[in-house]
Amino acid sequence: MIFFNEQNILSARFIDNQKKDIEVLYKGPNDSIITHIVGVDSEQEDFIELLKIFTIDEIENNTKKWIQDQNEAFLEFNKRLIESGKISVDATFTNGDVYYKKDIVETLFFFDETKESHKERLFEFKLHLFDLEKIQNASDEIKDSIRQSKSPIDLILIVKNVVDN
Repeated sequence: MIFFNEQNILSARFIDNQKKDIEVLYKGPNDSIITHIVGVDSEQEDFIELLKIFTIDEIENNTKKWIQDQNEAFLEFNKRLIESGKISVDATFTNGDVYYKKDIVETLFFFDETKESHKERLFEFKLHLFDLEKIQNASDEIKDSIRQSKSPIDLILIVKNVVDN
């Protein structure tokens, strides 16, 4: 059953590097925003209907824009944390400065849950977050959402909400 249409659809973007799944956001009852995942399959009814609204090129452009927006939000968020003194930049890296930064950027923006190094780094990010006073003082629900998050971007969005409130 298809829940979105041209009147209520808000956006569509790829959610994986293989471009096998598309996240569709659409307006639901009472202006709620609903997420629906559509598999890229020319025989799937949802996918066929989605292509009547967006072309693959438009979905790819939406994906690039979303990634750019997330990168900008991430950089701005970190800048505010550093300027406020809530975090500091540690210049001592065990793997060498350039390699470490490249590896962090890869993990943050091209997270691949099948890579063991990415899963380890996500776990390390979570551990470091629990060292922050605001996270320590956050609700159990927030702490659970951090523990259950599946990607670094999810973590960033959770922490951004905690810091902003």
